[in-house]
Amino acid sequence: MHEPSSRRWKHNSLILPLGFLFLAGLGLLTYLQFRSSPSDRVKVSATNIPSGAYFVSFVAMRDGKVANMDWSLRGLFWDTSTMHPVKCVWSYQVFPDHPKVDWNAWVQWRFGDQVGVLTRMTDLSWQVFWFDPAQVPLEGRSVLFGNGYAAFDYSKTKQEPAPDGMIISLGLEKVRHPDFR
Repeated sequence: MHEPSSRRWKHNSLILPLGFLFLAGLGLLTYLQFRSSPSDRVKVSATNIPSGAYFVSFVAMRDGKVANMDWSLRGLFWDTSTMHPVKCVWSYQVFPDHPKVDWNAWVQWRFGDQVGVLTRMTDLSWQVFWFDPAQVPLEGRSVLFGNGYAAFDYSKTKQEPAPDGMIISLGLEKVRHPDFR
């Protein structure tokens, strides 16, 4: 037995609007992914940080010029934004005796001849830990979407004092004193 043509027409008339809604939803999700997750956003971690470190920030050096990798924040109700290390609580270690960056921390990644981590110690000295890019490979990075993950292991390199000029050029001279709590 055949369906009456009016009923068949009603069923077929739903296909086009539902297909349109599906494609519109897919387009919206794609737009939100690109808008809220810039391709230079990379998840980072740092292990084996020396005891006494109360401030940690990531940097890159290219052609002798050092630049901050600003923290990349994403909110529930706002798009991704960046924040200078001095202004972001993520830079300040809660437990300087056992410092670590092992949470869902993201930075605005910068490629360089060297990448590094700047650390301010409780004795107020600045230390920099330089890594060759091969020591900190970007895992899971997509050519189309970017992102990825980089793990800095302090035990794989040596610390050296960071020059005052570097600290000033990066705008880190305003880092709060370790007794800021």
